[in-house]
Amino acid sequence: MSEMIKLWEFALTGRLGFVALGMSLDDVLRRMGPADGVTTGTPSIYAFGDVELGFSEANVLWLIMVEPRGDLILPPPIGSGEAFPAPKLPEIIAYLQNMNEDVEWIEPYVPGEKWLRVCRSGVHLKFDDDGVLQTAGFSEKRYFSEP
Repeated sequence: MSEMIKLWEFALTGRLGFVALGMSLDDVLRRMGPADGVTTGTPSIYAFGDVELGFSEANVLWLIMVEPRGDLILPPPIGSGEAFPAPKLPEIIAYLQNMNEDVEWIEPYVPGEKWLRVCRSGVHLKFDDDGVLQTAGFSEKRYFSEP
């Protein structure tokens, strides 16, 4: 259940365990260890299980994405590394309502593609046709361009 708590905290705060926007690549790698995969070029994306972290040209974390592929795996030290079922829309809505969080449906990227935005944190949530969480993401453009 601690895995789900980490995901809930991310939706509420934009932080995924110790991972927070503005961190340096060196700090993240020191704490996470080597990535499972890295894109070439800039900006670079580092993959750790179902977590993808985007770094600017200056190696500043500007993007946190959680993208389950079926079951959700939060890698150590963020989570246990064990798989658990990705939450569904009704479960997420109920939790956010219980926490007195406002949400709104938005189309931030592609017209017609709806994302649920947690108003206070700014985290965006995307669901598949069955209502299962596909992506949870948070970014800040100011970190993307920081030297």
